[in-house]
Amino acid sequence: MAVETNGDTGPPASRRLIPRTRPAERIAAVVLVVAALAIAGQFAWQEHHARAPVPGPTPASVVASATIGAVDAPTSEAIVGTAVHISGWALDPKGIRGVEIRLDGHPYAARYGIPRPDVAQVKTGYSDSAAAGFAFDGDFAPLTPQRHELTVVAVNRAATETVLARKGLVPEVALEQWRPLYVQRYGEQDTPFYIIPALSGIGLGGADELDTAYTEYLSPTFRVGMRVPILYLRTTLGAGRDWIFDPDWDIEKRCGERRIAEDSLSMTMSHAIAHKLPVLFTLNGGVWADAGCDVPDWDVNDHLEQDIANCQWNEKNEVMPDDFLKHLPGSTDAPELARSLTFNAYAAQNRHYKRRNLQAAARMVMAFARDHPELFIGIALDADTYLNPFFDEKQWYDYNPGTLRQFRDWLKSSGPYAGKPPPGVPDLSRYRRKQPLTLAQVRKLAGKPWRTWEEVDPPRSFPREGKPFWEDAWTHEWEVFRRHLVHLHYDDLAQWLGEIGVPKSR
Repeated sequence: MAVETNGDTGPPASRRLIPRTRPAERIAAVVLVVAALAIAGQFAWQEHHARAPVPGPTPASVVASATIGAVDAPTSEAIVGTAVHISGWALDPKGIRGVEIRLDGHPYAARYGIPRPDVAQVKTGYSDSAAAGFAFDGDFAPLTPQRHELTVVAVNRAATETVLARKGLVPEVALEQWRPLYVQRYGEQDTPFYIIPALSGIGLGGADELDTAYTEYLSPTFRVGMRVPILYLRTTLGAGRDWIFDPDWDIEKRCGERRIAEDSLSMTMSHAIAHKLPVLFTLNGGVWADAGCDVPDWDVNDHLEQDIANCQWNEKNEVMPDDFLKHLPGSTDAPELARSLTFNAYAAQNRHYKRRNLQAAARMVMAFARDHPELFIGIALDADTYLNPFFDEKQWYDYNPGTLRQFRDWLKSSGPYAGKPPPGVPDLSRYRRKQPLTLAQVRKLAGKPWRTWEEVDPPRSFPREGKPFWEDAWTHEWEVFRRHLVHLHYDDLAQWLGEIGVPKSR
């Protein structure tokens, strides 16, 4: 390895006299592991990106108690190649003994003591501030084709070490070593591999610097994008407009001090276009989408939940207040998780609004995809589709009358499962059981003397003592059906997207 230190003072420090750290609140820490396509790397990336202002001159009597400093160059996390030039400054009240550049833990000395009058002008309380600069030039060839950890460490005269920066050194060959094999197997047109941080508050800076933070790692087979939630049942034109989906939702609408929703579809698309960031749109109408606060004038989910006929019921035929679990540990402030919409096929209002608003949002997404195909990753559906699990075996769901009716239909393969759905109910014949049950078989499974199908009822107690409930045959039938409800709802969502032309691959 050839190493040369020189007297380069680096760029003026008037804008770099504060260590190049970010505020503590972070958006994401993403480890890039793309075996055979790109190089593993690790980044910490924060929610607020404004640089801290440079403080005024430091009085000699007021000196920081720890090492401070900054790396002026390079500014990016990744250095592609084997040659590096690093410059910056460091100060410590005890004095700086030296600055080291460590490659995979192996130390190399930088030159310390380079005049930095710009630092001295601001940091007057340090004896070494006039010559606080450091510089390092070196070529670490040859290197193995992978990402190497490069750390800049300041060591004070008491031998205390402070890391000023961590960067990745990536030999150029590492970015190309697997490309011939990739082209041989997949050709040049295959879909790239995406790293997609889940973000929100895009218009509030939630995706700042995402378009530049990973630049050195990008390639035709590896790209970076963002996954953004669009709450299509919550961001609407309101009750006066029958809760029609609003792509231009005003993110400043609030319930108390909290924003009702932090993202609008239009704002997300505009940001994607302006910053050339691909998007995975999460069209979310699940329970967490309305958990923050109750706003039935805007959120059609909250409106529907006001009628218990639209809700999931517990085994005691109860529907709890939505904020019943507001003190649930680990949840957000005042979560509204106790009340959820039922998924049964007879819940016509729920299905109507969900289908209408989902399709409205998806149509706009597909228009975006046609105009900007390179920015469209795909659509993810409700991330929160489940029968209410938040009561931790203290309550069980869903015993809504419509759900019980569908359970009986499913057991005997009648009604919608026989291709004879009532008006407004979907044809479920493709989900018909391979072996429908007779009433006699159901009585035997449940151990109940039911005389008619209307009397058939799922289990409502789940003991762990004696014969545990998970070994009970009747409970097994109920559990299979409950899972079927969730799967069926996802199938409905996907089918509704297919109806407006969203391809299955997306």
